[in-house]
Amino acid sequence: MESFLESDSVSLAAHWSIPKTHTRKVGVIIIHGIPVGSNGAATFASSYPELSDRLAHENGVTSLFFLMRGTADSPGEFSIANWRRDIRAAVDAMSARDDISSIVLIATSLGGVLALDHAASDDRIGGLVLISTPSSLESWIHNERQFLQHVRDVGLIHDPGYPDDPGVWMQEFRTLQPLDVNNRLKSIPSLIMHGSDDDVVDVSSAHAFQNALGEKCEKRIIEFAGHRLRYDPRAVATLFGWLDRFLANPGDQALSTDTVLSS
Repeated sequence: MESFLESDSVSLAAHWSIPKTHTRKVGVIIIHGIPVGSNGAATFASSYPELSDRLAHENGVTSLFFLMRGTADSPGEFSIANWRRDIRAAVDAMSARDDISSIVLIATSLGGVLALDHAASDDRIGGLVLISTPSSLESWIHNERQFLQHVRDVGLIHDPGYPDDPGVWMQEFRTLQPLDVNNRLKSIPSLIMHGSDDDVVDVSSAHAFQNALGEKCEKRIIEFAGHRLRYDPRAVATLFGWLDRFLANPGDQALSTDTVLSS
């Protein structure tokens, strides 16, 4: 990761992708979630920048991928409050560019929950893509000690003494209610993508999001796919196609659609 994004006093690792031709006035921000697997945070820096570059090259958008606090090369410790700050810093950085008039958030897993949370009150967000995103966090946090250990295992918390108060740290998760969407979220185009065989976040979340977000929400279920859809060419093609339609008519994107994509 060759660049930095300032969030409060923390310098986050970041990767900007700037199109060389057919530049659009739409900026895309890619928001990651909690990694899967032991020390999985380290893999983000090697896979997401490639997706960012392809979005710039194929869709003509300015794209930003950044690593939130505690992830791989970004210092700090993971918490909901910290990641909320990091997302706002990314949106501020994108909107500060003279060539950007609207922003699309492309977010995965917990990042999708936080993207929803942010977009609900930020008029700069004109579109939303939720990938493998849970419609509830209850199954993740019902066992506080186990969940906190999992976050340590995947490399998001490094200080053995953090958090000072695990109860307060966990309470931040309970403030997130992904299906409690407001009229602003219902009014912007959105895409929900999920793998039919996702063993981390059940595919029922995709159906729940479509019901909550309404007629401007488009849903795509990728048959036989798992949780990491950024590695599935069908999912990537679906993302690029949706973004092309958004760019053509950003105010009137989606029909409510339920499609299963097979190989």
